[in-house]
Amino acid sequence: MVYIVEHGEPVFSDPALPLSANGIHHGKAVAAVLRDVSFTNVYASSALRSKQTVSYAAGALGLPVVQLPNGDPSTPAEAAAEPIVKAVTSLPAGSTALVGGNTENIYRIVNKLGIPVVDGCGPNQQCVPCLDKTCFTDNDLNSIWRVTIYPANSGLPPGMKLKPTVERLHTESPNVMVPPRPATGG
Repeated sequence: MVYIVEHGEPVFSDPALPLSANGIHHGKAVAAVLRDVSFTNVYASSALRSKQTVSYAAGALGLPVVQLPNGDPSTPAEAAAEPIVKAVTSLPAGSTALVGGNTENIYRIVNKLGIPVVDGCGPNQQCVPCLDKTCFTDNDLNSIWRVTIYPANSGLPPGMKLKPTVERLHTESPNVMVPPRPATGG
C-alpha cells in the first residue's frame, strides 16, 4: 500500500521554499488523517517542502524521511518519480509507504505504480488524467492518493496478477497555495 500526498504551501519568498504556516497546517492535517496507518517507510521528493509535509506522520512513528533521488532541493521534481516507484515496489510484502510529492510528479508516480492515464479521468476513477501538473486541480492539492499494489514478492500464486487500484482520501482542511503576484504598474 502506498499513500501519496502533495506538499503543503511553501514560503514563496524563501529560496529553500520551506513550509509556510498554511503548509505546516496541511502537513499536520495529513498526519491526522493517516494517524491510524502503520507506515513502514516514508519517502519524499528532493524538495524540502515535500519532506516537511510527510515529516509529521513519520515523526509520530519514529521513521526517517528518505528523499529520492537525493536531498538537493535544486533537483527537478520530475526526477523523483522513478526512484520513488523503484523504492516502494521493492519493499517486502505487507509494507505501507508514505510519499511526499509535488504537482510535477504525483500523477507520474501513480501511473508508474500501474494506474493508467485516461484523458478526462475523474476523481473517483481508476486512472490519472495526465502525467504532469497541467491537469492538477485545487481538489488534488487536498488529496491523499492510496494506491494498492501487488509486487512480485507478494506471495500470490504464479501467474495470478491483481491490478493496482487507486482511491482518494482528503484532509479535513484545504491545502492553500497562494503564490505572490507581481506588483502591477499603475
